[in-house]
Amino acid sequence: MEKRQQILHDRNLLLLRIGFRALVDQDTCEQVMAVDPLHWAWRRERPVHHSRAFPMLRRNVQQVNTYGPWSSLPPCMLCRTMHLSLHARGKFEDQDE
Repeated sequence: MEKRQQILHDRNLLLLRIGFRALVDQDTCEQVMAVDPLHWAWRRERPVHHSRAFPMLRRNVQQVNTYGPWSSLPPCMLCRTMHLSLHARGKFEDQDE
């Protein structure tokens, strides 16, 4: 049992070092979600086009980048276009106004 505990400890240290960002299969994801099904992360709404799995499959090797936990992703051109479109139509209210 001690070896298993050491492996789990090492795994947790690795996850901490990579900012808890990792690719997981669907079964593992469902197991994690079952631990706390009401967690805020599972209830958030994200645009479908922000799913990383499908766009990454369509890209060539030169276009694939990895981002660390303290770096920001490049701006999403589709979201920017939608934001500008809603703003131009007067259907968008800024949070600070």
